[in-house]
Amino acid sequence: MVLGAVGCGGNSTPAIPLPVYPTVLGTYSSPQFLVTEITFPPGSGGSTCPGSMTISVQTGDRFSGSFILQPCVTTSGDVGAISSGTVVDGAIRLDGGVSFSFQFQGGGGACRLTAGSSTIFTGTIVGNVLQASQQFILDCGSGGPPATFVRRIQGTRS
Repeated sequence: MVLGAVGCGGNSTPAIPLPVYPTVLGTYSSPQFLVTEITFPPGSGGSTCPGSMTISVQTGDRFSGSFILQPCVTTSGDVGAISSGTVVDGAIRLDGGVSFSFQFQGGGGACRLTAGSSTIFTGTIVGNVLQASQQFILDCGSGGPPATFVRRIQGTRS
């Protein structure tokens, strides 16, 4: 009888561990979830929206989900409508840095992003707190100057 020998050949390579990305799954919410400031032209105002973002899918460093914004209140006291949509192109880094975009249901209006503008939010998730911001310029073709928007999101995961 011949027995086969199993050995530790010289060709084995140690396994390299895959990175373990922070878990971002959950719902992040706040009474002041989305704050928008129109920084140009000066005095244009802004709004504050209660809302939440639910990250329901995470695979490695990529994530997606949905969001809902309750009626926003503008600096002049006007109240908007409920808005919702999907969270797309989400990514998390090993240090907790995040980037993502909101895709609103119903599409956009007549306004368009100017060259070089982006609607990507960038920020961090530290512990259970999400903080992110975006800045972009919209041209609504009204004959006036394009408007510069700064949006900030902050929510706590529940």
